[in-house]
Amino acid sequence: MQELTILKTTIRRDSAGRFCLNDLHRVAGGEARHSPNRYTRTEGFQALVAEQTPEMAFAPVALVHGGASPGTYVTKELVYAYAMWVSPKFHLAVIRAFDALVTGQPPSPICADEHPIVAQFWDTYEELIERGERVNYSDNQGLIAIHLTTLILAAWRRGLPIAERSKLSRLLKTSLQYPFIGREDMFSRGRRIPKCWVFRDDGRRQHRADATPLRLTGPVSAAPDIVFSQNRHELADKCSDIALRIGDTAHALAGVGEALRKNAMEPHQAITLLSSLMRDLGSHIEAADPAWHQA
Repeated sequence: MQELTILKTTIRRDSAGRFCLNDLHRVAGGEARHSPNRYTRTEGFQALVAEQTPEMAFAPVALVHGGASPGTYVTKELVYAYAMWVSPKFHLAVIRAFDALVTGQPPSPICADEHPIVAQFWDTYEELIERGERVNYSDNQGLIAIHLTTLILAAWRRGLPIAERSKLSRLLKTSLQYPFIGREDMFSRGRRIPKCWVFRDDGRRQHRADATPLRLTGPVSAAPDIVFSQNRHELADKCSDIALRIGDTAHALAGVGEALRKNAMEPHQAITLLSSLMRDLGSHIEAADPAWHQA
C-alpha cells in the first residue's frame, strides 16, 4: 500500500486503505475548529458518506477507538472534501500530494512545503494590507516588519482567520514565502515598535505601511527619537507623544476585552496577548521615565 505524504508528514492508512483524518488535522495546523469531530458533524460530510455508502464494499468512514492507530479513517474523496473545508491552501496541498502518489513525482514546491498555518498567516496579512490596515512597519520593499500582537488583533477585528500566537511564534520562523530574518525593534513615525518579526520580501508585492521606520542598531537610549531634550516645550511635546503610544496599547487592551465578550477569543489566547501588551506598555512607561527626571 502506497504512503500518502502531505507537508512532509505521512498519513496513516487502515487495512481498507482509508486515510487517517486525525493526521490530516495535525498537518492542517491542529486548530479546534478544524477537528475531525466537527467536520464529521457537517451536512456536507454526511451527504458525501450517504452518496458513497451504496457503491462501496466497505464503509466510507471508520472510527477506531483503541489499538496502535486510533482515529477517524475516511476515503480519498472525503480527504479531498475535508481539505477543501479547511482552506484553499490546504486543499491544493492535498491535491498535489495525491498527484505525487499517482505519478511518483514529488509535490510541487510552490506551496506544498509551506506549513498551512504559515500560509494562512500570509493570506491574512495580505488581506489586511488590502483593507488598509497598517501591519507592516518597514518602508523597505525588501523587508516586512510585523508586530505580531497588532496583526492578530487586526485579524480578529476584521473577522479573518489567524492561528494562536504560540503556534505562530513557533512556525513563522519556518516561513518559505517570506523567509524569516529575526526579531528587532523598529522605529516608525518617531515611535518604537518593539520586537517586530522581520521577513525578507522578494518584491513581488507592495507591503509598505505609510511610515518611515528606521532599523534599530543600538540600545533604545541611543536612538534619535528617544533622546530627550532639556527644552521645556520640546519635552512637553515628547510627553504628549509617549501618552499617545500608551493610548495605542490601551486601545489594543480594550480590543482584547471586546473579543472576549463576543466569544471571538479564548481565555488562554487573551492571556497570551495581555502579557505581550503589558510588556509593550511597560516599555512605554520606561521610555517616559527620563522625561519626568529631566522636567
